[in-house]
Amino acid sequence: MATNLNMIPKYLHYCWFGGNEPPDIVKKCIDSWLKFCPDFKIIKWDEKNFDININKYVEIAYKNKKYAFVSDYARIWILYHYGGVYVDSDVEIIRRLDNLLYLPAFTGYEGYYRISTGIIGAQKGHEWIKAILDFYDKNIDKLVNVDNGTVNIISNVDIITYLSYKLFDFKVGNQFHILKTGVHVFPMEYFCPIAPDRRESFLTDKTYCIHHFSGTWLGKKQKLKIKIKNLIGLEGSRLFWRLQLIKREKLFKNFFLPST
Repeated sequence: MATNLNMIPKYLHYCWFGGNEPPDIVKKCIDSWLKFCPDFKIIKWDEKNFDININKYVEIAYKNKKYAFVSDYARIWILYHYGGVYVDSDVEIIRRLDNLLYLPAFTGYEGYYRISTGIIGAQKGHEWIKAILDFYDKNIDKLVNVDNGTVNIISNVDIITYLSYKLFDFKVGNQFHILKTGVHVFPMEYFCPIAPDRRESFLTDKTYCIHHFSGTWLGKKQKLKIKIKNLIGLEGSRLFWRLQLIKREKLFKNFFLPST
């Protein structure tokens, strides 16, 4: 494992809450990690080593079997406290990640205007990760309804994209750029070359991994939005982003925003 404090450590984190048997696609993805990350320590996070009562957001999400939302928080907490690379269980790695470990943090586009959270790398204690963690910790009362024990369905993609735009100068348009605090944002071809209902593929020789998007937490409304945004292309996405930004400004109006 990497010992240089200025590197992302060779930890490959993934979450598997609920105790169900992993489907074949997850087993295939884990095999790919073993192949292309042979010197990484692969860490499975579940009820045995992650406190599902760490806060009300995680506790209520877990009780409602919203395991994707448990992992939304868990991945950020894990990256802040340990550093490393987080991958969703349905991410297939097809290229060694070593060149990325020299960066302070990295992520990529899921579409033309959204940050992918299927793979995120960061040094331990990174400021970007800390800001996301602070957002969750300071807004738990708005992310869950404690009275009736339900989770407000706001995806980590929406949260992280919004925070990155407001606080770290994230830019729309599937373009490589570096955010404040050194977060390297890569175009879709690097980490998310294919997506549900996207009309084109961005798979190239630069691709590190493929996110298979096997998650079932999305409702019909969310799936329709994904289909629309992936069909309208870049210019349409710029308009869609502006409309979504208005909606997000309203959604997050009363939320605490961490300082940077």
